[in-house]
Formats: sequence, structure tokens, C-alpha cells
Amino acid sequence: MRALAAGLCLALAIAACAPAPTSDTCDPAAFRAVQTAHAARTEVTLCGTVVRAGRLRRSRSGTHRVFVVDVGADDRVQVDANVDIMGNFPIPSGEHVVVRGEY
Repeated sequence: MRALAAGLCLALAIAACAPAPTSDTCDPAAFRAVQTAHAARTEVTLCGTVVRAGRLRRSRSGTHRVFVVDVGADDRVQVDANVDIMGNFPIPSGEHVVVRGEY
């Protein structure tokens, strides 16, 4: 299994509790290209299943919810969402999510 990617800092939205994502909203190849190139500050959209839901944690930049998403192809991505900016949200393990933000 690949190592967890650097935290994906969310800037735009998370759509949880939605039906399974469609190819219209997800582009796994584009996400993997950004991930492989380690292209910092690049907007991406990824889809997958939450495999580990973390607790809220505080840092100098605010309160964050960190969770891990299985994006397929034996690849898991750690997502770091600043809930002071986005608002707090529930994110249970097993939930299908669409994550849009900055890599």
C-alpha cells in the first residue's frame, strides 16, 4: 500500500452523505497525476470511502478534522479540513465522499 499522501488541505467543500460519486464529479487519473508530481497548491477533486475518521484537533491555524479516504488502486489519502473555515461536519467511517480542495 502506498504511504499516505501529504495532507490534502480542504479549501472548498466536502459532500458527505451523498450517493456514490459519479465520473462527472471525480477524475481519479487527474488526482493521481497531481499526487505523483507532488504538485503543491493544486486544486483537486477526489472520491472515495472514509476508512478512518479522526477527531477534531486544534493548531495555530484553527480547528481541524483529519480523516483518511481510500481513493482506490491501493491508495489512501489523509484529508485535513479546517472546520473554522468550513464549519464542523460529521464524517463516519464507511461514508462515500467527494473531496474538493488544495493538494
